[in-house]
Amino acid sequence: MKRTNLVRAFGLAALVAVFLIGSLTVVRRAAAGNEVEVEVRFEKKLRPWDGFGVNYVEVAQTRDYKQWPQEYGGFSTLSEAKRAEILDLIFGEDGLKPGVLKMFFDPFHEGMTEAGNDNNDPNVIDQSRFDHKTYTEWMRYFVREGLKRSRARGVNELPIVTTLYGPPAWMTKQKFMRGRDLDPAMKAELAEYMIAWVKYLRDEEKFPVKYISLHNEGEDFYRWPTDGNWGGYARHDYNMYWHSSLVVDFLKRMRPMLDKQGLGDMGITPGETSRWDRFINWGYAWAIYQDDEALRNLALVTSHGFGGAAENTGMGIDLLRLKKPDLRSWTTSMS
Repeated sequence: MKRTNLVRAFGLAALVAVFLIGSLTVVRRAAAGNEVEVEVRFEKKLRPWDGFGVNYVEVAQTRDYKQWPQEYGGFSTLSEAKRAEILDLIFGEDGLKPGVLKMFFDPFHEGMTEAGNDNNDPNVIDQSRFDHKTYTEWMRYFVREGLKRSRARGVNELPIVTTLYGPPAWMTKQKFMRGRDLDPAMKAELAEYMIAWVKYLRDEEKFPVKYISLHNEGEDFYRWPTDGNWGGYARHDYNMYWHSSLVVDFLKRMRPMLDKQGLGDMGITPGETSRWDRFINWGYAWAIYQDDEALRNLALVTSHGFGGAAENTGMGIDLLRLKKPDLRSWTTSMS
């Protein structure tokens, strides 16, 4: 099968290694050497998993879209025939046939300064003041065409998780792009920013968005100087620092706001740490475990899975399942 680097594949529900090992049963060890005889028993389910998915990344690093209209995924540089070829390789009858999709959304949808704010009431969304189209053209094209091909194969719905890359600059304390710290006065505005995006995807694009993921690798405070006075290099992806108490706050804050907007079925995830060990060792799983309301509002556990097997422990998931046994987990990017 042909390969493409235009999209990032991500394993879901557990690490890929677990998927593979989980379908194998050791029958016996050979008498000599280290050879092992195994057989595949598909009728024996060790742990259910939701499949794997794909993610088209469009605007990921540019600090000024007018000067550098970044299109990271590359579809804008290809002919329609080449785009169709790639889409067929992923979603077609003989393609990868992913079971879920991930969509990032960038910090540009509500202006570069507070003058771009739609209004002063975070519970009243004026979509005419948001620009959801300019920075997401090819990502939306990718999803739209992927859904079309999947439905042609009889797959009626591909669940979508959408991840906040970073907030608009004016919502941070620093007031510049990729500012490290959220301005506490802007918590409700940031929640509205996320909700406006998913409402647009559902109402206008008719995309089956099921989950909002709060952040992209927001645990990694090492990416900023200690005083937070610098936003990082242009090659850095958008981030904001999300400490564990902020994640808990948003798990509780966003549920009633989603409900007011008619999105009672929209699930919330705790965001995506860089690796699974950080989800528990850096305090996120523990903070959620200790707050019953936050855990009740948590619909899905997400993280990236960069690093090796040692870094990608399932202890954080297991901790939360002590109180919420049916909680599912997705690894939404991995190397």
